[in-house]
Amino acid sequence: MVIITLAVIFLVAIKHVKSIYNVEAEENQVPPTINISEYLNGEINGGEFQDAIARRISTFPMQVYPHAYQEIQSFIRQGKRPPKEVVKIEELLNYFNYNYPQTEGNHLLSAVTEVAEAPWNKNHLLIRIGLQAKRFEKERLNKKNNFVLLIDSYREKENIFEQALQSFIKNLTEKDIITIVFYPPRGLFLPTTKGSQKEKILAAIEELEEKKYCCVIKGIRLAYEVAKRNFINHGNNRIIWVIYEYNALKNKEIERIIDESRKRRIFISFLAIGRKKIKPSRLEELAERAKGNYAYLEKLEDAKIALANEIKGTPYPIAKNLKIQVEFNYKKVIAYRLIGYNHNRQQTPLYKSEFSSFSYNNTQGEDLGAGETVTVFYEIIPVGVAIDVNLPNLQTEKTRIEPDETSFYRPNELLRLRVQYQPFGQEETELIEEPVLDTGLTLKNASDDFKFSAAVAEFGLILRDDENKKNANLESVLQLATQSKGADLDGKRSEFIDLVKKSQRLLNSLP
Repeated sequence: MVIITLAVIFLVAIKHVKSIYNVEAEENQVPPTINISEYLNGEINGGEFQDAIARRISTFPMQVYPHAYQEIQSFIRQGKRPPKEVVKIEELLNYFNYNYPQTEGNHLLSAVTEVAEAPWNKNHLLIRIGLQAKRFEKERLNKKNNFVLLIDSYREKENIFEQALQSFIKNLTEKDIITIVFYPPRGLFLPTTKGSQKEKILAAIEELEEKKYCCVIKGIRLAYEVAKRNFINHGNNRIIWVIYEYNALKNKEIERIIDESRKRRIFISFLAIGRKKIKPSRLEELAERAKGNYAYLEKLEDAKIALANEIKGTPYPIAKNLKIQVEFNYKKVIAYRLIGYNHNRQQTPLYKSEFSSFSYNNTQGEDLGAGETVTVFYEIIPVGVAIDVNLPNLQTEKTRIEPDETSFYRPNELLRLRVQYQPFGQEETELIEEPVLDTGLTLKNASDDFKFSAAVAEFGLILRDDENKKNANLESVLQLATQSKGADLDGKRSEFIDLVKKSQRLLNSLP
């Protein structure tokens, strides 16, 4: 689920220039204007509360791509409120790193849960589900990389990325190989070259010449054939497509090539130069289809942070087809809702009144790499509190559906968590099953990770103007995030706090 990383580290395609922006100039740079209308066709599926009797089973495939954070940043930088279609709370949550416990024994995944009051509604509880993929020794994860850089057009003005380019070259190793496809005029611009041959790579970059978009299908086909020819077993085989023109993405033949390459474990990531000419909806659609990443490159700081954090590359994949199922105890829970997952039909949860298998219309869940985490939030209305949300179809005790005999609830059990995945390279599935208990934990005494992620969720509810956001406000978000920032080794939490402050100024200035 590394999103910006693989795109950024391939900035080798950007021409080496004679001057670089200083920090002050970069901070004052105005990013390209965003066309809000491009976002307004996204599907909004709700985030409504579900009756814990009529729909006590919630099943969904994990497909988290944390693209939304960068999108929201871009809107707020330009003094615009992000449209609801951009604010995907599940992606915001999974942009950050959390300190989940390591797996035990032979298990590839571990699940950790925490329950505390919701900051925006003290009558409700938040249930955080955290999944941690097993970490391995560095030597096992130090896999070889087969990179193919595809450039469909080129401009000389992208000198903002020179520092990121130098960092990339510095971190290439002899085990890495890179090929540059520049189509046209030369097709195979830089033949397959070892990463240790840094001078050769730099010399090739110096020869890049300005050209306009042309022959995109021939270019992507050539890139795919090169990646296939150089395929490294158990390695990272990836095409990075540097895109300047939206027309490059319109051809439907691209989707067929993406599907074929994905089946061969060759993934495609997209590096978009500028927003004016590239629609985010199409870019996101293709990136998710390609099991790849995408990023808009607008600021030097974005590139530097992403490169510094992610230069080690995509985590070694260890689990695939990740799915989560939650069975609620209606004796403890009146209603619940999943925070996020409001946009994509394939990600919309499947709700049932009876226990069922993890079959989900053949929808594939996410791959998970070594050391990666996934965070999910449910908001619940516990039995015994006043109902302050709209629940038109709430069942009564007289009409309730009795749990089947396979369910065994403890006295203070709120739900039963089941996590299913396939170890990479195997067809057999593994199952994790754990009860989630209400221990009476207050928000004040919750872990820093819980409080920070709750602040992120509250921020998303505010930006979406969620109908059940209740008392959510940016001052609460700022206070909670600041209190729970912790060590913040990667700087992302400080970055979020700054974003909240900018959002406060923005929303206060809007009519």
